Amino acid sequence: WKAALRTNLLVPGLNAGIMVPVGKHLSLGADWYCPWIWPPADNRWCVELLALGLEGRWWFSPHDVPREKATGHSAGVGVMAGYYDFQRNYSGMQGEFACIELDWMYAFPLRDSRWRLSLSIGAGYLYSRSRRYDVHVPGGKLYRPGHWSDVRRYGGPLRAEVSLVMPLWRSKAVSKEDCR
Repeated sequence: WKAALRTNLLVPGLNAGIMVPVGKHLSLGADWYCPWIWPPADNRWCVELLALGLEGRWWFSPHDVPREKATGHSAGVGVMAGYYDFQRNYSGMQGEFACIELDWMYAFPLRDSRWRLSLSIGAGYLYSRSRRYDVHVPGGKLYRPGHWSDVRRYGGPLRAEVSLVMPLWRSKAVSKEDCR
């Protein structure tokens, strides 16, 4: 197989990723997260996140059999950046974040080896800046008090993931010699 599509089952809403194996031990990946939980019409609350992540992963067991590629234990390094907006009772916080992390993953095939399940946990460093806002009239305009008001730095556990992975297989061309 040449690539795989994946989705993190622990994140509600829309998230998708792609993983491309490079050689026997390395894979590169990208993930897009957009788990927006749509608010009611009065905008009393909202949960929105938009993020993009990139990663490189080292697989400890080289696999020559295509069905077994990208299974077993692996370690990865990744970066992610994004935007968020969390609101409750007409008062909220908007911000931007960036993080770098190291993670450990174990992936195994499901039933017929066409699908995989991967389990991972990661830790790293997160930087975020945000500002608070209020909505004075239900469904009204956001009122932000000036520039970025909060800056947060955090080091420690950042992510847990249970991903469903679907390898994209390429069809093999059949030659005349294969038919004999």
